[in-house]
Amino acid sequence: MLHLLIVLALLLHGIGHAVGFWMAVPSWFAVACLAPGVGFLVGGWGFWQHAAWWPAVLAASAAASLLMLALPTGALRQAPYGSALAFDLIVLFLLVLPWSRRLVAAL
Repeated sequence: MLHLLIVLALLLHGIGHAVGFWMAVPSWFAVACLAPGVGFLVGGWGFWQHAAWWPAVLAASAAASLLMLALPTGALRQAPYGSALAFDLIVLFLLVLPWSRRLVAAL
């Protein structure tokens, strides 16, 4: 059950990267946010399939998402981007800690 909830959270976060198209941000920013979103979708599928590569894909996607949020677009003043920042930090934190990777791999 927890495995499914994690997959759903990853997939929803990936889909959430399309929110840039409905927010007052530059169009290049909205398009660029799709890349980490696709990474979260692919990484969520890899996690579901117990593929060996899912941690690298999710770590790269979370780092790219954080990079996008660090750009001076004023995005962090808007609620969806603030929660995206928190989710990205949680994903990176859990992937960096060795004990958490073993715990997640056991799911």
